Amino acid sequence: MLEKDGKLYFCTSNKKKVYDEIKLNPYIELTYLDRIKYILDIRYI
Repeated sequence: MLEKDGKLYFCTSNKKKVYDEIKLNPYIELTYLDRIKYILDIRYI
């Protein structure tokens, strides 16, 4: 995952099931844990 200029980027393969799931339902939730142990919970609506 990468945050740059206020935008969040991540990648997956179009061969994975999750790719098809995201295409069908673009409302996703991502959770991120960094080395300092803060949790960032992002819901894309």
